[in-house]
Amino acid sequence: WSDAKAVCLADGAHLPIVDDATEAANGLIGDWIGITDVAMEGSWRTVFGDAAAYLPWASGEPGIDMTENCGRLDDVTKLFEAKGCGELRDFSCECEIGEKLRMLSGLPGR
Repeated sequence: WSDAKAVCLADGAHLPIVDDATEAANGLIGDWIGITDVAMEGSWRTVFGDAAAYLPWASGEPGIDMTENCGRLDDVTKLFEAKGCGELRDFSCECEIGEKLRMLSGLPGR
């Protein structure tokens, strides 16, 4: 997750922040998303430090495992899961360009 975040930042982008079900369902590719509770367990924040407003967790998520601090979007269910930040997963980056959103595909990253 941290490597994926760094790759996105190097391109002037960020890990995707899913704001609603429509965004989750339409065109978001990749596992890692821009939420984490690494700073305070149970307090899910975006990569910008804001409280994550949209948190459609899959059943049993986020679990009580304090080592699963990074968010991923399941490509099939479009629900969130908490995973270990060091896991190797696919990711996409997003950035704002005026009113348009540009999606960039990334290689698997931690």
